[in-house]
Amino acid sequence: MYGNITDLKANLHSVVSCTVKDILDERHEESARVNNLIFFNLKDNGNISTDKDTLKSILDED
Repeated sequence: MYGNITDLKANLHSVVSCTVKDILDERHEESARVNNLIFFNLKDNGNISTDKDTLKSILDED
């Protein structure tokens, strides 16, 4: 990518910026995929539930 230390130092800001941007873009895409999940027939204690609070409590469990 870069031939020597001088080139690396001269371009360090853009290299770091691109790397950070790539990481943030990847996390944003991952978050968007998770946020777009649709749950069907979620069973809670034997009952089918679409309750938002039930979904939230399940997703918050680690």
